[in-house]
Amino acid sequence: MQRSKGYVAAMVQEPTLEWHVIPEPTNVEPMVGTCSLPLSGTVVEQRGADDAEAVFARQLVDDIKRVCGGRWQVASGEVQREVTLRTSPSLDDWSYVLEVSPDGVVITGSGFEGVRDGVQTLRQIIRQIGLTIPCMVIRDRPAFSTRGYYLDVTRGRVPSMAWLKSWVDRLCFYKYNQFQLYIEHTFQFNGLSEVWRGADPLTASDILELDSYCAARGIELVPSVSTFGHHYTALRTRQLRDLGEFPEDADRPFSLIERMTHHTLNITDERSYEFSTSLIDELMPLFRSRKFNICADETFDLGKGRSKQESAKRGVGAMYADFVERLCRHVDDRGHDVMVWADVALEHPEIIDTLPKNITWLNWQYEPDVDDGTTAALADAGATQMVCPAVWCWNALIPRIDDAWNNITRMARHGRAHDVSGMLVTDWGISGTSTIPACRFRA
Repeated sequence: MQRSKGYVAAMVQEPTLEWHVIPEPTNVEPMVGTCSLPLSGTVVEQRGADDAEAVFARQLVDDIKRVCGGRWQVASGEVQREVTLRTSPSLDDWSYVLEVSPDGVVITGSGFEGVRDGVQTLRQIIRQIGLTIPCMVIRDRPAFSTRGYYLDVTRGRVPSMAWLKSWVDRLCFYKYNQFQLYIEHTFQFNGLSEVWRGADPLTASDILELDSYCAARGIELVPSVSTFGHHYTALRTRQLRDLGEFPEDADRPFSLIERMTHHTLNITDERSYEFSTSLIDELMPLFRSRKFNICADETFDLGKGRSKQESAKRGVGAMYADFVERLCRHVDDRGHDVMVWADVALEHPEIIDTLPKNITWLNWQYEPDVDDGTTAALADAGATQMVCPAVWCWNALIPRIDDAWNNITRMARHGRAHDVSGMLVTDWGISGTSTIPACRFRA
């Protein structure tokens, strides 16, 4: 990745003004002079930007007002004003060029997402150094086509819609383009009031509202729900406990360890498949995304309880593969691409070739000193994968920054080396903690 010597510090007469952009742009070419934007100006979105609600222009206007007190306007048309947003088919996918000259700022994107990311770069610069900006040309393209964030809204209190929208705004600011919510029981599934009662669950209306909010900001909201393991709440109810591997343990006292390491569906009971597909079918129509994450991770009890006899005949790996294959086929028949957490498949690598080729494997590895073993293994198998590091927020009041930094940067490097399809940063509420305690919760 080429870096410009003028990136860290930009000279605007005296003194030196330092600014940083996250993620760091691919190339920054400093030019002579500065651009002094006025306190009263206009952001023009030319036709082709595909920003029907002028969200990105309004983001700039809001930041200018917040930082400098300026009162700017938003306009559309083909004219060029103080800040101009436009598209060009000649640019590579997802890329943008940000040109700062004494006459103003022009952001040219390859399309909607390119314009969005160019605007976020300008917003970050303005927030740091105001309206006097050094002349330069920034050319940038993301390292991964998919940059996702995965937020646990199950193991802890459910965040309010206002907070979720504020989180989406932050993800947009840092150029993420995918968002997933981890759900076990915190959605108001029809006919399952015993499962979500008292959880203040998200509703269908909430998802529709959040999906639209994400889409307007260039973020794909992807449905995600547990369909195999991690059914702690569901398998403790009178209604569903008989579907678990160990229904006799449904009334054991609560503990965080118990919640995490137990409660897998007994897949030898056909009702388990019907239960899982009913969750998929209820969530799927609420999202405009054509992807679906069925999770299927950490099936700790598989083959140990009600299915033990079947496991002795066929093996845990084969049982897992058969059930996941059925779920994948169900999702595929509805025109969606399926995502699956990769931990069980990596424990039983012989099953990878037996499962559908259109699976995107979510390769989560959370060690700060993680090597590229699992990334290489999936790549060698010809599997599509996303690398999935973590923000390391479990069992703590705040994320452990050093561990998170090391884990995320290493997984990103491994992903780049093996040409993965994207990166999904995970934020888990294990042991009841995540980034969510800083938010406002639902009533």
